[in-house]
Amino acid sequence: CLYTQGYYFYKPMPVENAIITSGGVKVGEIDPKTMASKKVPGLYFAGEIIDVDAYTGGFNLQIAWATGKAAGEAAGVFDGTIKEIYFTHRMREMQTMIPEKHYAVAVDGPSGAGKSTLAKAIAAKLGILYVDTGAIYRTIGYAVKRRGVEPRDEAAVRAILPELEIGMSYEADGEQHMLLNGQDVTREIRLPEISMYASAVSALPAVRAFLLEMQRDLARKHSVIMDGRDIGTVVLPDAEVKIFLTASAEVRAQRRCLELEQRGTPKPYDEVLRELNERDYNDSHRAAAPLRAAEDAIVVDTSALDFDASREALLALIRERLQ
Repeated sequence: CLYTQGYYFYKPMPVENAIITSGGVKVGEIDPKTMASKKVPGLYFAGEIIDVDAYTGGFNLQIAWATGKAAGEAAGVFDGTIKEIYFTHRMREMQTMIPEKHYAVAVDGPSGAGKSTLAKAIAAKLGILYVDTGAIYRTIGYAVKRRGVEPRDEAAVRAILPELEIGMSYEADGEQHMLLNGQDVTREIRLPEISMYASAVSALPAVRAFLLEMQRDLARKHSVIMDGRDIGTVVLPDAEVKIFLTASAEVRAQRRCLELEQRGTPKPYDEVLRELNERDYNDSHRAAAPLRAAEDAIVVDTSALDFDASREALLALIRERLQ
């Protein structure tokens, strides 16, 4: 590893050049400032393999990187003649890696704010589980519509809940697939008419109670980023990071129009804007877990930010909070 001009570089070297100490290295044998060996000139300590992750097969290199940075900086001073240096973006990113621990990130906000798209991208970046709670409520809404039940009739909706088996799977495409009684309904729940059904059933206390434990159980078992309307206030009130993501209604309507067009289900802008405003009102005025920012949430307005800028802003915020 070589550090120069603010960047980290990696030059592949034959393994024969490495000195591996199976019994460890005594602290007194290493200069703590440069990580240089006091016994072997030109040798720099690069860290240790702490453990092996049985799930991914990868190594926990976070402490190794902390020491490797010092070793790389010192090696850059020691030998400025290294050629064929290869830049790797991953090596640069590692300086801001999040400490390995169990944590939850709650992302709330109005419809069309980009919660799902951003949360999914961040989950992939951090290597944690993404949970789209909106998709879960859409699945309930889809089931209610398919059965011809009035979505605001709590007694009628409550009656069919025991018959619904809601499941999730994560396929090779990285998307959260929703299963309803064993059937993949991922595409069906994204139809425009399901939005209002989802909004209606999500206001019912019976539905929220039915799904609450399912969502909390996911956070107990995995590090997660979970998005919805009441994640930071009700579902995960103890989440380490809480974000309230928003944007102007006009910007959100434009984004939603583009999304619908890409899915092959376009709708006029005026109609999308009207439905967004209507859903904002319903979500923020419902009796059960209304849409609002948690007291300790950070409000992030992405009206003037594109996707990349929004993603980087949220990643920086999450890293700062967790560290």
